[in-house]
Amino acid sequence: MPSEKNSPEKDSEETKSENASNKAKVSKQSKKQSPAHSNATQLKITLTRSLLGRPEKHLRVAHALGLRKSQRFVLQYDTPIIRGMINKISHLLTVETA
Repeated sequence: MPSEKNSPEKDSEETKSENASNKAKVSKQSKKQSPAHSNATQLKITLTRSLLGRPEKHLRVAHALGLRKSQRFVLQYDTPIIRGMINKISHLLTVETA
């Protein structure tokens, strides 16, 4: 059986439609607003207590905040999600506004 290949015209039309759909996806993503705008408040979160011997959930929350070692700090935007994580392990942290 001879195999049929797509003609060059069909290939170029398919790639054009794929490129157009990819551009549309990118433009939609860039329009989403992030909390990193000028009026957002940042928090300086410091891990003041060790994570050794803590429950696995506490370790995961600390890592999600970006805290890996004791006495290190990260800057995070003040959002309800971040506040919830801080409340879960508040006994291990100190929080200041940056």
